[in-house]
Amino acid sequence: MKENPIVILDDGFQHHALKRDVDIVLLDSSRICKERFLIPAGSLREPISSLLRADWVVFSKYELSAERIVQNIQKKFSKRILRFSLEPDKLLSPDLQMDSPKIFHDKKVYAFTGIGNPEIFFSMIRKFQPVKLETRTFRDHHSYTIEDENVLNTIASSYDYLVCTEKDFIKISKSPKNLRILLLESKLDKEEKLGSFLKKRLMSETF
Repeated sequence: MKENPIVILDDGFQHHALKRDVDIVLLDSSRICKERFLIPAGSLREPISSLLRADWVVFSKYELSAERIVQNIQKKFSKRILRFSLEPDKLLSPDLQMDSPKIFHDKKVYAFTGIGNPEIFFSMIRKFQPVKLETRTFRDHHSYTIEDENVLNTIASSYDYLVCTEKDFIKISKSPKNLRILLLESKLDKEEKLGSFLKKRLMSETF
């Protein structure tokens, strides 16, 4: 039996000329409550009404504070809704030892990252109540230089722990011994329904 290739494309929703079989749109729950304007006035790439074209709408970084917006969108557009969240799971050291994020409690912690929404990361660290938390934000997709690494290694002596994301760590060649990488656990509601939908769509004659 001939196998059909499956292509998963990131940021393809605005590519109107592209033939597609499934559209899954991710909305940042931490921002959708605040953003109403299109780029460059805001962060929206298209009007909210464009969700009419989507098969599924996934609310990432989901928190209960966004539930009213979720319900409004579900009611207005009659869309299949998923809630996706990331929770702190474990800490990984440069020598591949595992710890619990609870070790940050009552410790001096320096958190740094170069991701699109750094406050989400910093708020996760605050949950473990470090006695002192210093934060530094780099630009999204930041490439760490030798100078950056030298600064971090100097800072390390003043803190019990430094912490960053996996995305940051893979770009650092020389890390302090007290650096920890925060590993996250993903939680997606209605995962079975999404899987069933995709399976049926993939097996349909019209695919």
